Amino acid sequence: MKSSQNFHERRKYERKPFVTDVEYYVAADIFKGVSINISEEGIQLDCASPIEIEMRYDADGETKEHRARLRWVKENEDGTFSFGFKYVEPDKW
Repeated sequence: MKSSQNFHERRKYERKPFVTDVEYYVAADIFKGVSINISEEGIQLDCASPIEIEMRYDADGETKEHRARLRWVKENEDGTFSFGFKYVEPDKW
């Protein structure tokens, strides 16, 4: 198993703390995938298209808008979820 330090060292860009409200929506398109396996609590899908969202937030008094792809999901101990997104066309800020 790889250590989290090695993972962070491979990051292309520095992460900076940034806490703000974000509005987002998922496109209402219909996508297709192929099931790989199934169990009583879920299913694994392989899909040709990524899951993308549109998001909007304020940074330094300026509204930023991005399209982003879902990269990872983690369920937290308190029942909330953390999502990692990668900008499709990163804004250079």
